[in-house]
Amino acid sequence: MNKNLSKLITVLVLFSVIVLGTSSVFAAYLPLKTDVSKQQARIDAYKEINRLRHKEEIDFDKIENIYTDVLQGTVQARDEEFGTTMDQYIQAAFYGVENGQDPALAAQIVDKTLKRAFYLSVKHELDEAIKEFANKEEAHHKLDEAVVYYEAIAGTAKKRSEDLHEGILSGLKSARRAIENDKLIDLKIADQIIGKTIIKVFYASVLHEAEEVEEYIAENPAKAKVKQMEGLVYYQTIKGKVKPNNKIGHIIVGDMLSGDISEFDYDVILEEISRGFVGKPLGYLEEVKENWGTDKALVEAWEALVYYNVFAEDVEARLGVEAGEELLTNLRSYVGAVKQEDRAKVDALEKKIKKTLREYISKL
Repeated sequence: MNKNLSKLITVLVLFSVIVLGTSSVFAAYLPLKTDVSKQQARIDAYKEINRLRHKEEIDFDKIENIYTDVLQGTVQARDEEFGTTMDQYIQAAFYGVENGQDPALAAQIVDKTLKRAFYLSVKHELDEAIKEFANKEEAHHKLDEAVVYYEAIAGTAKKRSEDLHEGILSGLKSARRAIENDKLIDLKIADQIIGKTIIKVFYASVLHEAEEVEEYIAENPAKAKVKQMEGLVYYQTIKGKVKPNNKIGHIIVGDMLSGDISEFDYDVILEEISRGFVGKPLGYLEEVKENWGTDKALVEAWEALVYYNVFAEDVEARLGVEAGEELLTNLRSYVGAVKQEDRAKVDALEKKIKKTLREYISKL
């Protein structure tokens, strides 16, 4: 990650401190307040699968048994809740190994799909913490579950950027303080920071694997195919964010991550994914107006800001660092203006933000 994006994440986190009143020690250990031994057992099972998949001889029977005994119920619950098909993906990987598929390839499918399941579990538990906010003990328990489930994603977050990992930890700390201080709006904002930063991890992971496809395509096509598949599995987590605002681009990305690697093009993948994401902040600017004067408007203003963070690095690459920093400043000011219910300032900032985002779209 370049220094400009690191600076952006730092600014975003510091801004959350000012608004939410969180601790300044973002990466400090976050103590658990309730019994989450069942959830920890699931993380331990995931870690054991991860250990087994790195062995020279992969024992897929053992992996399948661990999955069936400990993790399948959670995966199926998330499938039912979010309309996903993660269990089918994992079962297909097991079936593939039984019928001659490369175990290393199948292990990647299992691993990346489980990461998606744990991300959705983090999301589920944070949603539950908001629902159970009036019951402080239960809200703390739901947050504890989210903290534990994040362990499955933390390694990937750190690989993409230590700043991303620390940003997620700081969001979890903000959520804890929101519960302790009876600030429901702060918990909802922390939820957005955590969730969208994890989305950034998956966005960055798709692009990382795409870069590696191009790196290996000439000298090691077999390895390039593995990287292509890893990118495809990572993409499953973010495709629902890309598709609504870029239906054709979503198809192009899917085809490129699953088709003939001779037609692979990293730049096209980056452009189409980013074109999908840019619609998110634009959409939330409209939502703020529809919900003006309510707490929901403030949460949606934050969503515009944190969604921008997902593709901010590409904005700076295409429009220049100065334009990217100005857009960030305007979005931060926009959040502050919504909080203060200063409609005139919000409307003026909205015009500036939309103008820059449209200039960015024109460069894609």
